[in-house]
Amino acid sequence: GGRLYGGQVLAQSLGAAQRTVPAEHRPHSCHGYFLLAGKCGVQVLFEVERVRDGRSFSTRLVKASQHGKVIFQLSVSFHRDEESPSFQAEPKEFMASVRFRGLDKIPLPNELLQTQRAVPIISADLGGDSESVVVSEGPSWKVAWCRCKHLALPAHLHYAALAWASDANFGRVVGGAGYSKEPNNIAMMMSLDHSIHFHRPVRVDDWMLFHSQ
Repeated sequence: GGRLYGGQVLAQSLGAAQRTVPAEHRPHSCHGYFLLAGKCGVQVLFEVERVRDGRSFSTRLVKASQHGKVIFQLSVSFHRDEESPSFQAEPKEFMASVRFRGLDKIPLPNELLQTQRAVPIISADLGGDSESVVVSEGPSWKVAWCRCKHLALPAHLHYAALAWASDANFGRVVGGAGYSKEPNNIAMMMSLDHSIHFHRPVRVDDWMLFHSQ
């Protein structure tokens, strides 16, 4: 009877919503609220409300419940791919953030694996289906390469897997920011909400760079 990992409920809620939209509509944003702590070993019921169905956009509202009480609520917007401008930050802007962390470059995963062992993204991964290698970290930030492995997922479920991974390790980062001198004084820590914007199609079986701060 421990607590459910929030990323699991988030990922399953997103997956439930995806089952109700056309295949060509992919997630482009979601916003969730953690309302009550979920309990391991208790069935979770996912209810999906069809808020809007359009030619280009679909909107869903998902409620996850245990024992008749809503523990998590997620609003998801889906979008059919359309021609539009594509852009990204200038390399010099990215390198400025890298140097701010005391790094001259971002080493690749294969380079890091020569000196460190990959570990699961979070301890909730009991099956060892994910791995991460740390690039660098401080009291209130962390940069790491992460990926999910051994996954034979259809393309649309890679979004749910990314949502699962995105909720990992924020407790340590936030705790370090607020209690860097006396971290043991934190009696309990939890997140209340979670937002994700999917700017492009994703694959979680390839290495992704996570920067938490």
